[in-house]
Amino acid sequence: VAAGRFFQSVGWAVAYVYLAEVYPTSCRAFGASVAIATGRVGGMVAPMAFEWLLSATGTSTSFFATCLGMAALNAALVHGLPVETKDRQLGDIGREAESLSAAAQLVKATSP
Repeated sequence: VAAGRFFQSVGWAVAYVYLAEVYPTSCRAFGASVAIATGRVGGMVAPMAFEWLLSATGTSTSFFATCLGMAALNAALVHGLPVETKDRQLGDIGREAESLSAAAQLVKATSP
């Protein structure tokens, strides 16, 4: 349990740093609040999911397998984040994020 809490805390610390590096100030607070709210909802739903899976399967292994699968999915999604921030200046990161946003808007405008 302690190791799980440790890795959860590290994950949130990384998320906060990534948000600060990639998102412009105008939407950073909104993005951080959505991330925090999602984590809190997950914290409320997890005990109920544990009890439901325990009663449905008769073992707690299914809950931990589900958590492991969700962690693997999260790792895959994090690996696919569009902006790499390692060893880069904030100005460079901001320009890349803006160009990605402009490209996404262009694709959205030209799609039927």
